[in-house]
Amino acid sequence: CPTCHALGGSGNPRHPLDGVGRRRTPGELREWITGTGGAAKDLPATIVERKRRYTELPGDDLDALCAYLGAGN
Repeated sequence: CPTCHALGGSGNPRHPLDGVGRRRTPGELREWITGTGGAAKDLPATIVERKRRYTELPGDDLDALCAYLGAGN
């Protein structure tokens, strides 16, 4: 994630994730992480393809990532 995104000042500052949970619903977070649903329409095709690998995360891990980002981090 830090290649494309920053969190707490660490990582790529071009796309910070700080406060993303206040801007996106849990379902939207899941779509943006995995490059599916509505996010697939808004993201460039190359990014969608890169994000699709996250669909292979175990469900509990993806749930935990969504909860972490949704907690306002």
